[in-house]
Amino acid sequence: MALSRSGGRDVAFEETRSEFESPCLKQLSSRLSTGGRHVILDLGPAVGENVRFFAQLRCKLYIADLYESLFAPGIRQPENSRAFQLLLERELPTTSGQPVDVILAWDLLNYLNRDQQRLLADAIAGFCHRSTQLFAMIATHKEMPARPTAFRVLDRQHLAYEPDRQWLRRSPRYTEPDLRRGLPDFEVDVSFLLRNGLQEYVLNYRPRGGLAGRPGRSSSG
Repeated sequence: MALSRSGGRDVAFEETRSEFESPCLKQLSSRLSTGGRHVILDLGPAVGENVRFFAQLRCKLYIADLYESLFAPGIRQPENSRAFQLLLERELPTTSGQPVDVILAWDLLNYLNRDQQRLLADAIAGFCHRSTQLFAMIATHKEMPARPTAFRVLDRQHLAYEPDRQWLRRSPRYTEPDLRRGLPDFEVDVSFLLRNGLQEYVLNYRPRGGLAGRPGRSSSG
């Protein structure tokens, strides 16, 4: 992984605000505020504001924190697909048989190659049902922070973040066709191109075989 220092020029994140309006969060919040209690799987870190926000919506939140297990300083990347699969089996939480309504991937997909995306999609499919939605943010500029960024929910339509501007890496700049190949069991519902170098997506779970996944399946860990 090639890293570079920010020189203060041609770096999109230098010009971004730390707070922004999130149309996809607004859509998900509207869904989560109706229809009884919902279950959320957060693939990012445990952020206090997020925990409190989803608690106010009466959601049950499970946190995997793949950011820490994959990208914390000093962590060695899985050497092959099998090692990555074993890591997912170990880190994804047990939901006690509860199917998940929303999966928060944040900007994680930017840091996974296509094979890893497919393995992740296969792993989380076991938590999904026909109405499960995946929230993801894709980097659109040439460079992005060297590690995933923790996003904080401010309210039903605003997020805050503090990307590491010192160390950058080349962005894969995944397109919608890339996502279809990397996440074959998911299809794009809505997408919004933002001004801060991110494109938001909400994807619906649509299994290739036409059958819903095995709700609530997870590994022990």
